[in-house]
Amino acid sequence: MIRINLLKQRSRTFLKAERIKRINTFMVLGGVLVFVLTLLYMSTVFVYQKFRANELTKELGSLDRTYNSRASEVVSYVRVKQLVTNVISIQARRFRYKDYLLAIYKLLPSSAKLSSVDFSEEGVISFGARVDNFNDYDYLINKIGADSKDKTFLFKNIALKALTKDRSGSIIINLEARIK
Repeated sequence: MIRINLLKQRSRTFLKAERIKRINTFMVLGGVLVFVLTLLYMSTVFVYQKFRANELTKELGSLDRTYNSRASEVVSYVRVKQLVTNVISIQARRFRYKDYLLAIYKLLPSSAKLSSVDFSEEGVISFGARVDNFNDYDYLINKIGADSKDKTFLFKNIALKALTKDRSGSIIINLEARIK
């Protein structure tokens, strides 16, 4: 005779059903807990963002009032800045007479006298010097040769236009310098 225990099968089915109910309850409660925590987090972030937006709005209003109270100063500053920029631009385009004259004076021997300077031709400076003897003339020619090798020299080349001796014995040298 074979015995079938129906109670044991029912008890197993009952235990499986109970286990499934517990898992479902755990999943539902876990889902609800995650939802509540997410809701709390999002609410907190929303409240913080609203609070921060109100603070920034107040700060923006304060900055706006400060800017409006200083608008005339800003306009004056912009005008002055434009004037300074224009002056700097003009200064940069201005012909450097002083620099060229100083470069010419550096070439001359100490006893020489600059007798004429002509800036009338664009890119060329014609100048004349009066020296006492040919030693000063040689010094001038050697100085031009030595200084022309320097990269900071302001002239491309310097050419002798004329060399004359006047009644007093002074030598008049006329030179032409091409600007770099």
